[in-house]
Amino acid sequence: MSTQISKMKVVGCKRIKAVEVDVAENDLVVFGGKNRQGKTSMLDGVAWCLGGGKFAPSNPVNDESESLEITVILNDGTRARRGGKNAALTVVDSDGKKLNQSHLNEKVGAFSLNLQKFMDAPAKEKADALLAAIGVGDKLTEADTKIERLYQQRETFGQSKTAKEKHAAELPQYKDAPKEKVSVSELMVQHKANSEINAQNNQQRATLEKHERIAVDMQKEITQIQATLAAKELALMNLQTENVAEKKAVAELIDCDLAKTESAINASETINAQVSANETKTEALKVAKEMKAQYDAMTEAVEEARRERLALMDGVTMPLPEMNVENGELLYRGQKWDCMSDSERIIVSISLARAINPECGVTIANRFEQLDGDTQNEVRDWCRRNEFQVIAARVSTNPEECTLIIEDGRIKD
Repeated sequence: MSTQISKMKVVGCKRIKAVEVDVAENDLVVFGGKNRQGKTSMLDGVAWCLGGGKFAPSNPVNDESESLEITVILNDGTRARRGGKNAALTVVDSDGKKLNQSHLNEKVGAFSLNLQKFMDAPAKEKADALLAAIGVGDKLTEADTKIERLYQQRETFGQSKTAKEKHAAELPQYKDAPKEKVSVSELMVQHKANSEINAQNNQQRATLEKHERIAVDMQKEITQIQATLAAKELALMNLQTENVAEKKAVAELIDCDLAKTESAINASETINAQVSANETKTEALKVAKEMKAQYDAMTEAVEEARRERLALMDGVTMPLPEMNVENGELLYRGQKWDCMSDSERIIVSISLARAINPECGVTIANRFEQLDGDTQNEVRDWCRRNEFQVIAARVSTNPEECTLIIEDGRIKD
């Protein structure tokens, strides 16, 4: 049997003069009334009696009352009372055995006595409260931290990857360029060797020209000097014989094409620049491909971390079937807190109160004027289905919206 309140009596606390009521189990009990009539004072007095000093009002005693007394009787017969000069707490069980504040804390936790604190808390605190209640808070926080770290690493790496891919795509490429660079030094050696051959050939040509000139001169001398004709003819014959062999050798000479090597040398700078550009692009594409593979691996790591996070939630029983936590926020029926209806917020809050302390079947809530009649009935139906008790207050004097109406610190007939 979960803890609920059977009876409440508040005398002389804040705006309450004297109120004593029996409370129905598994129901929504709404204290109504105009502003400054004592609705909130009633709830504050009960919370103080059950929750201890941290719920104590700064000025608890009603100026018009001679004494202060707050008594709350739980459904197991436990009686908590505050009264006397120092508003001291006394707690006894159904047999009259004395108990203490720790006993009350086990039965009715601080969360249930101040539900509005949870409802006004930031989104992260709401999510943390749920995760703590279902026992996976630390593990889920660690999983979310891991996902965020992997995501940030991937984002940073992705920026570098994109830049490398863009750089590789923008680099020039020459389809007609050879794969290897032209060796200018080899071309220069070849050019020098060809020049030496040509120089030797030119030397032979010069020798031929010289001998031909000598032959002409000798022919003139033959004409002029008949006396030495025989000797000169012999010399001429010998010379002509030599000339025949030299002419044959000269005729067979082949000059090297210097224009080809000179053209290759002139073109080598352009070709080598194209080869360097192609090598640079190939390397850039290789780096970009490797970085894409790393990026894909990082993406898989992020997804795996997300799958691990979801696995943490697979075996967890939520306070409500459609309640969840995603990206550090509490969700209900797929909606964040600011998109939930007022009734959904109340139901989420009271179901979480039960999850935090399964022994506690009661909670105190304020500001029920945010709910219309139909929505308030939804909360009441939920209480009855889930055997839970909600004690609330709202600014209203409509009997259809209020279980009891407080006027000037007392129950209005």
